[in-house]
Amino acid sequence: MRWQDPDDFSKHLRRASTPAESLLWQLVRNRQGIEVIRFTSNEIEKDTQRVLLEIDRVLKRLLNQDTPPHPPTPSPPEEEKGS
Repeated sequence: MRWQDPDDFSKHLRRASTPAESLLWQLVRNRQGIEVIRFTSNEIEKDTQRVLLEIDRVLKRLLNQDTPPHPPTPSPPEEEKGS
């Protein structure tokens, strides 16, 4: 992909957006409390518990709640996946 001016590129993305992306653009324009948390695929695959704890921490901060998180639902054993 060739380099584009960031403003032109963001305009292109808004015009070619999915319904979910359109909602996010609307919220960002209106400054209605979007916070992006980024994780690499490797972090998600290798350190899932830490990723979940970080998401929980951010949500608690945003919601100003001190309730303990529900434990994550364990993944089914390999032989049960896809059945």
